Amino acid sequence: MGGTRLLERIREMTSEQDQLKGKGKAKDKPSLESSVLAHLSKLLNTRQGSTIISPDFGVPDLAAMTTSPSAENVARIESILASVVERFEPRLTGVKVVFSPSDDDPLKMSFSLQGTLAGQEADAAVFFQTVLSPSGRISIQRAREAQ
Repeated sequence: MGGTRLLERIREMTSEQDQLKGKGKAKDKPSLESSVLAHLSKLLNTRQGSTIISPDFGVPDLAAMTTSPSAENVARIESILASVVERFEPRLTGVKVVFSPSDDDPLKMSFSLQGTLAGQEADAAVFFQTVLSPSGRISIQRAREAQ
């Protein structure tokens, strides 16, 4: 898990060095967005305390909060997700997480996650849809715009 992210960082450093020397081009938004999405999927599905890297890497067990989706629990989940993403995904800034009620499956909680890709030119806003299942697993995918 951590090895993939390390390799991405090494590739980015090499690419940045090539750019400084006039070689290569800046990482395009779709590639950067895909990389962020892959990292968020790993980050949000790692339980805090389960990695050697950092004891607070990942999210706490949210399964108990999904069984009683009160306004208080929803606000706590929004806050937890936003703070974890802000802390461990530095390529996203201005992170906002908002509950998105869905009638499709009352046992799953859906949240929109949006932010801005750091270091990008215009139109660097990104939108993701996350779904928290009763087991605590979080799926994440691109969304077209804020919902």
